[in-house]
Order: sequence, then structure tokens, then C-alpha cells
Amino acid sequence: MKEAAKLQQAAFERSRVAACSSFLITVCPWECLSTKAWLYSLTLLASSGVLKITNVVLDIIGLCCHAVMFVTVFFILGPPTVLLMAPGRCLARAVFGLVFANTKLTALCNIPIFFANIYRLREASNIFRTTAGGEQDPDYFALAIVSEFICFIGIVCLASMIQKLFQEKMKDAMVAADMEHSLHSKGKLLSVLCDAHVKLGHDFRILGRCTELSQMLMTGFGPNSTGLEGTVFTTLLAEIDQTRLHNFMAVSAMRDGNENDDDDDQSSDTSRSSRGSRARLVRTSKPATSLHVNIRDAAGVRFPIELFHVEVCNMRNPSEPPSHLIGIREQPGGHEISTSFQRLGDLLLKKATGSRSSQASSATGSSTQGSRAVQQPSIQRIEFQFDGMADGFPLQHAKIYFDSPATTESSTSPMMKDWLLESMWPRFRVWVQNAINEGMAGRGDTFNPTESAVALLWPGQADTVLCADEVQFRVEVLEETEDLQAKKQKTSQASPYTESTEQEEEADGEEEEVKSVAIWATMRGFHQHRNPEKKRSSRTAQSKHQAPTLAAIQEHDRQMFRASNHDMLENKPR
Repeated sequence: MKEAAKLQQAAFERSRVAACSSFLITVCPWECLSTKAWLYSLTLLASSGVLKITNVVLDIIGLCCHAVMFVTVFFILGPPTVLLMAPGRCLARAVFGLVFANTKLTALCNIPIFFANIYRLREASNIFRTTAGGEQDPDYFALAIVSEFICFIGIVCLASMIQKLFQEKMKDAMVAADMEHSLHSKGKLLSVLCDAHVKLGHDFRILGRCTELSQMLMTGFGPNSTGLEGTVFTTLLAEIDQTRLHNFMAVSAMRDGNENDDDDDQSSDTSRSSRGSRARLVRTSKPATSLHVNIRDAAGVRFPIELFHVEVCNMRNPSEPPSHLIGIREQPGGHEISTSFQRLGDLLLKKATGSRSSQASSATGSSTQGSRAVQQPSIQRIEFQFDGMADGFPLQHAKIYFDSPATTESSTSPMMKDWLLESMWPRFRVWVQNAINEGMAGRGDTFNPTESAVALLWPGQADTVLCADEVQFRVEVLEETEDLQAKKQKTSQASPYTESTEQEEEADGEEEEVKSVAIWATMRGFHQHRNPEKKRSSRTAQSKHQAPTLAAIQEHDRQMFRASNHDMLENKPR
């Protein structure tokens, strides 16, 4: 409290010096030129900068002016002049009290002037002697004393009021400057701790450019762009979160308002303006509150963020509604594509390019797989088996039947290789070949390989694998369907300019023979393990056997764009 009082007193003295300097420089030279040449010289020195006006110098000048006025009272010639110049002397004393804005100095300096005026008025009252009795009328002298006392009290009260007004104005200016500095510091701190920060008006419109938020949402670029300025912030959020944000801010403002009312009731001895300023300070010093919402980027993809909210009052005009300072921090790993009903979307299908041995090696990683990602084939039908007597109908069995490849040439069915670890694929392929050989040789239609543990990729979680303790293969030779016959007929009607060798025909025959054999793999004894083949990436966690999701690509691009802009700002010459 003492430090704050010292700061306020120092600010008041600076304001007092500035106001008096302006008055002395602009007004006094013209008045002093017509009265006193030495006073004009003093103001001329002050206006030229030779005499540096400080708080002490200002008090000395005020003391000298009152001393000159005190001496001047005794040199007024004639009682009529004393009476006629009384209003002028009172006005001069009031001006000195206004200019110097020091209540103590004004009161002390006006005490001797008060007694000097009483003395001269006593002498001037002789002109009111009666002709008959020749004695002085005491009523006139008493009236002069009362008038001079009222003038003295009025001048002191006027000086005190001016000083109080100066102090209140300086307090408000200091509070406003402190709030602006605090807001600027909070913005700098949020720029480091959060991914973006914005200032919203009372109508939730973004005030000023927000480059960080534009980079996060990948919108509002270009030299002619406003950088989301003027955009209603709630329109960027998901529909369900817009009402939540309004309610959250309304409840926060109501809670702060109730606390301020309680504080004002406890301090009824202070002035209304002081209580209002202190209440606004208490209101703006509340800690930030947070809210978890979902926001949409330029592609319409939702991702979760955490909002930190602080209410900011306009200290320049407290009657205006408060604005809002929002810090935005993106939550990792929460894109809507990775939700529980969409995890299978992370396992994009891969189009076969020749034989399976010609597919991308582990060195190429997900970039090659992403280039071969194609659209999933059309689903012919889905069969569900569930318990109709239980609450919610829990699933017991489900089958998905895709359209035949003959009817969906532009798409490729899911491949079993996409579900297996790379180290598991060679052994699994040997098991399938042995099962086909055993089945085609008539040695049975089932095959149980020894040490038949199988590790499957867990959909949507690159660091987890699903292990089965046992797998059983069943071979089923399919009859030639109408779709396969149509494909053969289409192949036979190929262009006459196409030449085919005997080796190609034999390969086609083998391929058709393979397509007529179905393998049923039944796995049992599942449990989860960590994926030992997981590779870290700058994008969202993806296995090297998985193509990157749309959310992962957008998050990677957003991070890379933000990093490049940060480097450009750091390397920009100043």
C-alpha cells in the first residue's frame, strides 16, 4: 500500500507540474507583461527552458506569488481603492489555488493575507463614519470580517477540490495504463504458453488480426486478408459448443459481479469512484478459467481445443461492456476421424500393383502407402447377429460382404496384409499356401499350423497390436460365378492390337484358379500388446503399415506451416 501511495503521489506531482507549466507558458506572460516586468521575466525563463520547473520550484513560485500579494495589500492607496480591489484580490488568490493545486500551501499562504485584508478593511471602514455621532458603525466592520473569512474558506475548499480531482484523474489514468500493460503482458505470455490468443469484443467479434489462429485453422492468409478480424468467434466452434461458450462466459461474469458487490458493501466509507475502480481491478485480477470445446478448421474437420478466458474491462470508458481475452491451446490426438466409430478409417486400402512382393518396402514408409490409397469397394450387404432379449441388443456376430471385383473395378477389396505386421506376413503367407495345397490335394479342408500365434494391427492405435494365440484355416473351392464368367468374356473381347504370350495366359489361368479358392481364417485367444515396430513421426501417431489419416495430414501441415512462419518472423530484419 505504501508503494502504491508513493507511486500515486509521484504521478500527481508530475501532472501538477505539467499543468502549471502549461499555464505559466501560455497565460502568465501576457498578464504579467502588463503588471510586473520581473514576474514576466520569471515566466519567460520558465517558458524558454532555462528554469526547469519541478515540484519544489513550483511550490517556491507559489509561495513567492502569495508573498507579493501580501506585500501589495499594504501599498494600496486610499480606502476606496482597497474596497474596490477586494474582488480582484480574491480572484487572484483563487487562481493561485487552482494553478498550484496544493491545499496546504494555499491555506498557509492565505492566512497572513487574510489578516492583512482585515487590517486594511478596518482602515477603509472609516469612510462609513456617521456625521452625527462621529463614531464608527461596528456592523460594517463585522460584515467585512465575515466576508473575508468566507472568501478564505472558499479558496481553501476550491484548492482542495482541485487537488482531489487531479488525484482521482491520475488514479484512473494509472489504473488504465496498468491494465493496458497487464493486457499486453498477458498477450505475450499467452503467445508462448498457448497456440493462439485473441481479444473478443462484447459481441464475441475478433478485435485485430490474429495470425496464430489463422495458421491453426489454415485460413485468412494473403496480404489483403483481415486475419479473421471482425469474425464472430462462436461461428468457428462446433454447434454444440457455441451455447456452452455463451453460458460459460455469462456464469463467469455473474460470479465476478456478485463478488464485487460484496466487496463494495464492506467498504462504504470510500468514495463511489474509488470503489468502482477497485471493483474493476478485482474483477480483472481473477484467475483465468478454462473450457474444453471443439473448433473447425478450413476443411471442416473438428479438433479439440482448450480455451482460457479472462474478462477485460475498458478502463478508459467503464460504462462500455467488457471484452474478453481468450487463450487457445490445441489438444493433441483428439481429431474427430480418430473417434471410436471411425478408427477403421486409419487403415486405408491399398491398390495392388502387380505382385505383392512389389509393394513398398519399409524404407519408403507411409508416403508410398498413401500414394496407393484407393476408395473402399462398395458394400453389398452386412449381416448382424445380436441378442434380442438383452437391453441394447449387444452384437454377437457381424459379416460384411463386398461387391465382386468384377463389378467394382475402380476399387480394391481390403487385403489381409494390411492387418498384419510386416514381420508376420511371410509366415502367414506360408501357412495359407500350405492350407491351399492340403485342401486341393484332398487331405482335408482345415489346417492348423504349429505355433500359430498371429499379431494383428489394432485399428486407430499405432502403438498397439492384437495378438491371437491360435488360428485355423479352412479351404473352400468356389464354383465359377456369373461375375467371373463375365470377366472372362470381357477379357476374350480385348483389342486385336493387344498381343498375349503363352506365359501371360498361363499366369491368368493361375490367377483365376487362385480367385476361385476362399480361405476362412478363424482366430481365438485375443489379447493386446505394444507394437514393437511403431515408428515415431511428426504427424499423428501412425504405424508404418498404415496410411496417414486426413486429420494427421492436416495437423502435420498446420505444425509445419506454424514453424515456418515462426522462423520467418525470427529471421525478419528489424
